[in-house]
Amino acid sequence: MIRTRYLAGLIPVFFFFCGCSDDFDLAARHAKGGAHKMALASYEAYLAKHPTGTKAAAAHYEIGVLLSRDNKKGAALLSFKKALEAGHPADKVRSALHNLLGDIASPNLEATRAVLNQVRGVNEDFTEYAEVQLLRIKNLEITALSLVSAARENLNRMQFDQARENLGKARTLVPGISLPGIGELQKEISAGEPAYAHEQNLKGVSYVFNRTRTFARGPGFKVAEYDNYKKLEREDADRRKELHDAIQNKALGNNDLERKQNEATPGRRYQDLLNRKFALKFTATLPEYELNRRGYEISGRYEAKPCYFLELKLPVIEIEETRAATLLSAKTPVQVEIVFNVFSQNISRNLGKEVLAIGCEIISARASLDGTTVYFSKKQ
Repeated sequence: MIRTRYLAGLIPVFFFFCGCSDDFDLAARHAKGGAHKMALASYEAYLAKHPTGTKAAAAHYEIGVLLSRDNKKGAALLSFKKALEAGHPADKVRSALHNLLGDIASPNLEATRAVLNQVRGVNEDFTEYAEVQLLRIKNLEITALSLVSAARENLNRMQFDQARENLGKARTLVPGISLPGIGELQKEISAGEPAYAHEQNLKGVSYVFNRTRTFARGPGFKVAEYDNYKKLEREDADRRKELHDAIQNKALGNNDLERKQNEATPGRRYQDLLNRKFALKFTATLPEYELNRRGYEISGRYEAKPCYFLELKLPVIEIEETRAATLLSAKTPVQVEIVFNVFSQNISRNLGKEVLAIGCEIISARASLDGTTVYFSKKQ
């Protein structure tokens, strides 16, 4: 009996020390211990029971502080607004707003902008804060739009990698904000990107061996040089055949029966190939350094069946002489890429068969070396 009375006396004391402290005090302890989620839950539980009063205003304020620490600035602003409207001291809210200043980092800037417009009329402090942050978002949006314009220029020059990179930067800069034209531009990049007819590492300076070189038996003739000439010529013929086969496979497919059916009508045979974009991508060794131009001249004439002699004129890749010597000793390759159209020049008949003459037009080209890239220009 005595033991039962003793326990009955302890129960109220136990609840006094362990269970009677309200959610507000519990939230403060959680926040002090770094348990932000539990603190937020406790503050919200307190507000559900006590929506008004001095403590309710303080709860809204503390929720705003916790949200700002988690970089949820939009939600924090709304909580500070509620705190001020519930009677929390204006100087404390002003101080909290100053702590929120800085980069308006947010996973959704459009939502943040909506919140800023919602709080800008609360009082002078909120108006000042909102206008500063809205101006920052506007400046970010202007920068992003300039990147979209740059991507459009890249696409017009057939610089697909740069166009895609600028679009990615624009999206990252203003998450959540819809930029006009960006979706259509992405579709155009995907549709316009060329089909690579062939990719290969080349050993020579230029893709086609220079056929203007001739060897005549006479003074100074060396058998070794002539043998090397023939070797390069054979290698060049092999490379052109590989490229020719690659383009034909794109036009005809790998079906032998279809190939045989189309052999009698070259006009039909190349119909799917005409007006499509193709590209050559390869590496070339460094040519001789030109001291007077302080760089490398990598222009040349490139031959690819059924397109003969693609003439390429690129600006000089300017490299400082000391750096050029380092690149040469390291045998650093030049990365070359040519994008071109295939079109029909004329179709005639010979012995009852159609004969198709194929032409080529360079759309774009680039050459890269040691982080420096130069581009082909149609104005040249």
